[in-house]
Amino acid sequence: MGELRDRMETDLRLKGLAANTQRSYLYWVKSFAVHFGRSPAEMGERQIREYLTHIVEVRRLSPASHYMCVAALRFLYKVTLRRPATVEHIYFPKLPLRLPKILTGSEVQRGVHVRIVR
Repeated sequence: MGELRDRMETDLRLKGLAANTQRSYLYWVKSFAVHFGRSPAEMGERQIREYLTHIVEVRRLSPASHYMCVAALRFLYKVTLRRPATVEHIYFPKLPLRLPKILTGSEVQRGVHVRIVR
């Protein structure tokens, strides 16, 4: 995946994505390529759907991981490979809604700090 990886890495930097996001996207694209033993440039929607089914049903990854994988593959095909039609019907999974933690009155009085999850 050498040249393609380098192109994607450049595209990620030019887009200004966070370093962790860049690493994650590159990980998912490499994992996709390794799964099939082929370059993503040689594959299309059928393989993407097959891989996403694999990570959800076989590897049983979380919705958040599934979401990140979809984001990585959509970026690869839309931006780096300039083949947006390939991922036109690849949708993001619905993420479970997380309710905020509500502090009790005594926790508020004590000044308990809660990390805000977005």
